[in-house]
Amino acid sequence: MKAKTNIYFASLFILNGLSSSALGFAFGEHLIADTLQEIQDIYAIDIDGDGDIDIISTDMDDPGSGRVIWWENENNGEFDPHILAEELPYTRGCHAIDFDDDGDVDIFVAGGEDDVDHEGNIGNVYYFENDGDQDFEQHLLFDSFHGAAEVEAGDLDDDGDLNILLLSSIHFGFGFNVGIIAWYENEGDGEFVQHEIYRGRAKSAAPLTDIDSDGDLDIFGVDNYIGGDYTIWLENDGDGDFEVHEFDEFHSARNVPGVIDLNQDGDVDLLIGDYWGDGNENILYWLENDGEDEFEAHGIAIDFIDGVRDFDIIDFDADEDYDLIIAGQNREGADFAILENDGEQNFEPVSISNEHLRPEKTIAADVDGDDDIDIFLSAGGGRLSWWEQTSAVTLQLAEGWNIYSSHLDPCNPDIPFIFAQPVERGTVQLVKDNEGRFYNPEFDFNNIPFWDFR
Repeated sequence: MKAKTNIYFASLFILNGLSSSALGFAFGEHLIADTLQEIQDIYAIDIDGDGDIDIISTDMDDPGSGRVIWWENENNGEFDPHILAEELPYTRGCHAIDFDDDGDVDIFVAGGEDDVDHEGNIGNVYYFENDGDQDFEQHLLFDSFHGAAEVEAGDLDDDGDLNILLLSSIHFGFGFNVGIIAWYENEGDGEFVQHEIYRGRAKSAAPLTDIDSDGDLDIFGVDNYIGGDYTIWLENDGDGDFEVHEFDEFHSARNVPGVIDLNQDGDVDLLIGDYWGDGNENILYWLENDGEDEFEAHGIAIDFIDGVRDFDIIDFDADEDYDLIIAGQNREGADFAILENDGEQNFEPVSISNEHLRPEKTIAADVDGDDDIDIFLSAGGGRLSWWEQTSAVTLQLAEGWNIYSSHLDPCNPDIPFIFAQPVERGTVQLVKDNEGRFYNPEFDFNNIPFWDFR
């Protein structure tokens, strides 16, 4: 039987059954905008070279309403919008990089048609060239890559200049999706040669990464259709020719790929998020690389959301392992959380908010320059915000009664929310405040109004 600990609160008194620790994060939301159209993509980078992280966003509602906005960080977490383009036919994925090697950051936007029911075969790719003073000249780079949805730049043929990688995605209804992955070889002077890599039902691709550690950039993505979903690894031979590897056993590979050496063993692992889950609470898969580019799948079960819209990977709590930030798919209830890694690739959810936010895209970054990790989030209803990490605190609980007080102001002051992790671990038995009110998780009873952080 686990020993129990009680906590008394500020002061709080905590009855704990085991010597243990409980990690807590506190966040505060800072609204950037809440009147945008449907946000299609966000990208975080220091556009103006002033040492802080800016945001690029694309948004659109109906065809013809596409916009591209650079949100300038004013060095204090306040953002000034600069509309780079509006009334474009479509705006979907965006990417930023110094493409022309002149020392400033340029922007790419994929602006292809997303639905076969819409008229036309629109496949625009825009290049916003930075003059060094953040005045951007708009170029229509390509206009015939039907359904252009994602864009990225990288040296795919190892010739010293940057090429363009494109992914198209067009919905045909009933879950049917058609997509193409292609790269455009940069021949200089604005001339490009298209090389088609993959044609199928490509849905999403991860950032370009050297998956097999051979010195060139490979591509990892998902290809999905009802009745058959694939994880695809496109292996680069170094000259821009690609061999296709498909993992068809991962039937729920629906969305959101990522690449990282998750277990830090010297090779690149793959992660897949599933939009709707597989019926067994596995909404994430970690594909462990054995060092010979063979992958073993490990399901990551999360029972509080139905699926994953987006995730980011970072060592959030500075404990030298990789955690995940999840923008979840949920019909109701909380849908935005951190998955805290215990160092052995076992993950425990830590809620960022208990609200139903309908998150779409999430990016981890130190937004306010205070050396901890904050979060950018785009969400339903045209909402763009950043979540400031106001604290990350570990409660060291001895067996028996503990007394604890803190000036920290958590994002959610609800007592059951704050103590959810140690309760789930079976260590906290009772929490009392100095007025005799208490929280008893065994009987799901709480009459402590809130965490008083004074």
